[in-house]
Amino acid sequence: MSPPMLPGQMGLYVALVIEVDPAQRPLPHEVRLDITGPDGSVIGKVRGAFQVGPGEFDPEEPTQLPVPLDLRTMRLPLSGWYAIEIAVDAEAPAVIRFKVLEPTRSDQIPAPGDATLVHGSVRTN
Repeated sequence: MSPPMLPGQMGLYVALVIEVDPAQRPLPHEVRLDITGPDGSVIGKVRGAFQVGPGEFDPEEPTQLPVPLDLRTMRLPLSGWYAIEIAVDAEAPAVIRFKVLEPTRSDQIPAPGDATLVHGSVRTN
């Protein structure tokens, strides 16, 4: 990820699919997402609650519940490695790591039609 400037906005959506066991359907549940910056500080938190309502579910099969999270406005203060921790109820969190690169200086941006190798991928204008 390389925002045009730092601090910058994350510009990211996270889509979760939470599996709920049949016995857990009528109970309220809590989902949490924490974003930690390169210096170890928590730069963002998302908290939510959900409960699977009555429906035509197979009594022996878990229910899959899609949960979209909009993280576009979260601020990225520094370049470096970030971690997103996602947990449901008291479960151990799943961790997604990503790296924010230093912004590209405007004098390094290629002219339209030119291509340059930037961090292992080809970028064209």
